[in-house]
Amino acid sequence: VIPLSERQHAKGSVVVDTLSVVLEFTHRTYSCSAAWGRATLTVHRIGNMDTHAIVMWHTVEPSAAATDGAERFYEPTRSTLEFEPGVSVLYAHVPVCQDDIHAESRWFKVAIEEVVGPQARVGRRSVATVNVVGSAEPVQPNRGMLRFAQREVSCIESVGALRLLVERLGGHDGSLEVTYRTEDGTAKAGVDFHGVDEGTLVLGPYEKSKEIEITIIDDDIEEDDTVFVVELLSTDTDAIAGSGARCSVTIIDDDSWNERMSRFVKSVRAEMVTTFYLTESWSEQFKDAVILSGGVDEDTGEEIEPTAFDSIMHSFSLFWKLLFALVPPTSYLGGWAAFIVSLFFIGMCTAIVGEFAKLFGCVIGIADAVTAITLVALGTSLPDTLASRTAALQDDTADAAVGNVTGSNSVNVFLGLGLPWMIGAIYHNYMPTGKGVYEVPASGLAFSVGVFAVCAISAIATLMIRRKVVGGELGGNLTLARATSAFFAILWLAYITLASLQVMGGYRRQSELRVSAVSCLPPSA
Repeated sequence: VIPLSERQHAKGSVVVDTLSVVLEFTHRTYSCSAAWGRATLTVHRIGNMDTHAIVMWHTVEPSAAATDGAERFYEPTRSTLEFEPGVSVLYAHVPVCQDDIHAESRWFKVAIEEVVGPQARVGRRSVATVNVVGSAEPVQPNRGMLRFAQREVSCIESVGALRLLVERLGGHDGSLEVTYRTEDGTAKAGVDFHGVDEGTLVLGPYEKSKEIEITIIDDDIEEDDTVFVVELLSTDTDAIAGSGARCSVTIIDDDSWNERMSRFVKSVRAEMVTTFYLTESWSEQFKDAVILSGGVDEDTGEEIEPTAFDSIMHSFSLFWKLLFALVPPTSYLGGWAAFIVSLFFIGMCTAIVGEFAKLFGCVIGIADAVTAITLVALGTSLPDTLASRTAALQDDTADAAVGNVTGSNSVNVFLGLGLPWMIGAIYHNYMPTGKGVYEVPASGLAFSVGVFAVCAISAIATLMIRRKVVGGELGGNLTLARATSAFFAILWLAYITLASLQVMGGYRRQSELRVSAVSCLPPSA
């Protein structure tokens, strides 16, 4: 049950249940000039707009005493108005004598006889009086003139329905009817908007404005802004204000506009994130290292409130935060000082991780090659994984995410291996303490590189298949994306398993040979 307070609303002096329909005249009195040839009355609907309703109306015949033998100056009329669902206003027309030259105004009445429709009833203004002003009257009713409220209008392409306001100036007696049409400019009918060859706009008595609706066609094509014109037309030259008869409409292409706005929003967010991490002094860096923070939202650029997990991780990472607070602030030397010192710190941490991994492998009996492809590789590559994730979330393409992986591998291969080997070769060749020839045995490297190559080719083939099937290397269907992620994880597990088994097999054989050699030595040795 809907409460009465929610089902009722006030309209003038009538309280209407929104489930019912009230039909009545909008005004009790209307004015008409005899020169117009007809009088117009407005009937409106209040309440439920979703039903069909019929209004039966007629002119009221005056008594013989009221007419006093005068000739009738209007045509007796009986008619109906049919309100379709959604229609709120209709007009009743009564013909009047155009040759009426009486100096005084005369009047007649129009009454609503009956209404038909679901829960429909007649309102309080069921009878209206029409004053007909004679042609000789010094003061005549004025229907006014129409014009566009704005001579230039802009809208975006995805607006759907564009509504242009037409306003009435100088008077509002009687009805005013004009036609309108659209004219192509750089915007073409049927391509950029739905053209109108001849539309009709009617303003009834006391209506001061009305809207013309033009449908704008939206597409996904980037193009320049286009223009078309809407024009008001009438056979009565006094019905339209000349300066406001045309309205120029500019359609703004929001395909390229949305793209520009998207780039602007991304740049603003990136600037907010950069500002959050930008530091001006060492004291500020140490302060940031000690104070608990939840970080910054990469989507909105706003600072996030820290959680309980953030508190725990802050306790574990406090030493590293204080250590890296020694890096010069990013504002020094345009950030180059921070970049160079950060490389030194990263190298130092990598060396520490590698040394601890080697000691751990020695304790539990794992070869150095196995710790290199497992513990050391995880410790040095996890930052690359997080960087690739950030690139995948922020960029429109997968280039940055995939390029980060290939770039990291190229640095590891060409610089991580190339520079130490070059330094070693130079040292042993030119230094007095050098061996002359710098040689490092490969051991099981050939098998490990072979397995890695097979896994890498499988990963590249998977990305190419995704481009054909899904349409991109990243993203797409969530199930398929998770399946791809699981397949890459299996490739990694397969690589470290096969390479570790091969290395551990040789490692055990070498250990057995060393044990055998020791057991063959004489006791005196």
